[in-house]
Amino acid sequence: MYYLRKEGGPVELTDLAAELAEWEYDVSSEDLTKQQRKRIYVSLYQTHVPRLASAGLIEYDSESGLISLTDDVYQIDRYLPDSEGDEFPWHRVYLALVGVGVLVFAAGVIEEGILGAVPLVAATVVVILLFAAVALAQYYSRLRSRREIPFELLKDNDE
Repeated sequence: MYYLRKEGGPVELTDLAAELAEWEYDVSSEDLTKQQRKRIYVSLYQTHVPRLASAGLIEYDSESGLISLTDDVYQIDRYLPDSEGDEFPWHRVYLALVGVGVLVFAAGVIEEGILGAVPLVAATVVVILLFAAVALAQYYSRLRSRREIPFELLKDNDE
């Protein structure tokens, strides 16, 4: 579907298979073997194209060999990962909390500065609570973004 969107119009099944084979085997079109192209073509022709067509996401004209996207294809965008990396960087939040934890611990052990006046146990509890709050925020963020997969896209759907 990515390739079809990129092309912006109908694509021949053979061209799609060749492009996917390049991606799959990580080689240029000149380095693809006939067997590699055929393997991808057969997989598309026998499995992927019929399934996507029956789900209403593509149209396939078997006489011309042309595949095109339907307007319904954009309904599945919410189920696909963002390719632009728009996901919130939770790993950075956790790393920052580790940094705060190390500073709190170091200040408590050295007993210097503002944090030196705060008992080490209390500061540790605050850092642990911060970790818990961030973990809960991440959990609810993921829960909110999760959607049910439509029946038509389930792998075991054999209509």
